[in-house]
Amino acid sequence: MKKAEQEVIDILISKLGIENKTTLKKNKAYFDTIRNVMRALNNERRSKIVHLLKESPKTITELSKQFNIDYKSVWKHVMILEKAGIVRLEKDEQQKGRPVKVYHVNFYKSHKEREQQENSNK
Repeated sequence: MKKAEQEVIDILISKLGIENKTTLKKNKAYFDTIRNVMRALNNERRSKIVHLLKESPKTITELSKQFNIDYKSVWKHVMILEKAGIVRLEKDEQQKGRPVKVYHVNFYKSHKEREQQENSNK
């Protein structure tokens, strides 16, 4: 873990009033989620992708044209964002008989809502 990440987690622990290791272990999944989100957004291009997707859902092809880089590079960035739970894939309207894969930004009201969404996708 990077020093900056640990500092943020330490601040969160103090703000949440976590006093012992048992409570910290119960919140490990929560902190792992925070760490994954921080790592995913710690890249300028991925942050810009999130901002573009907040404006409107887009395909990988549309994103690659925005950045003027190849499809595979954008796809790798989007996969990191998807793994962190920041964006989600939805298959939209048909194009040439095939569904179009469109990415959206995930907006959750709470950590619990995210867990429910992830469990329903399994």
